Amino acid sequence: MEYFISAHSGRKGKADTALRTADSGYLTRKLCDSAQEVVIREKDC
Repeated sequence: MEYFISAHSGRKGKADTALRTADSGYLTRKLCDSAQEVVIREKDC
């Protein structure tokens, strides 16, 4: 019985990871696109 419970958790984790990867990839792409034309002109320490 314990095996079936842990197997369900493993499948759920894999599915969640697969579904969330697309969201984070889209966000990264949008951030890169929006910051692509930014130019730093001053040296800031």
